[in-house]
Amino acid sequence: MTPSLTGSEDKSSFDAVIACDCIYNDVLIDPLVQTCIDVCKLRASDATRNEEFTVCIVAQQLRSAEVFEGWLKAFHKAFRVWRLPNEELIDGLKEDSGFVLHIGVLRV
Repeated sequence: MTPSLTGSEDKSSFDAVIACDCIYNDVLIDPLVQTCIDVCKLRASDATRNEEFTVCIVAQQLRSAEVFEGWLKAFHKAFRVWRLPNEELIDGLKEDSGFVLHIGVLRV
C-alpha cells in the first residue's frame, strides 16, 4: 500500500476505512484484515500525524457465526476493537436487526 492511493499530494494516509457486509465467507477474512492493516499503517508511519489513527469501521450482517468469529479473532490480533452499543446505532442496525458494527484502531 502506498500513500499515492490517497489521490492527493497533500495527504499520505486516510482518516477512516469503511467496510460494509464484506465478511460472508471465511476465504475473505485474511485479505480484508490485511488490507485494513496496510491502510492503517500509512497513518501510523506518517510522522506528521503521529497522534492520530486511521479508524476502521466494519458493519456486517450476521450470516455465519463461524465466519464472524473467525473475522473477529483475526481482526482483534491486529486491532483494538469495540462493538458499538445499541444506543449509538440507528434502528436498522440495532441488536435485533441481524447486523453488528465494530470500530478498530491498529495496535501500535
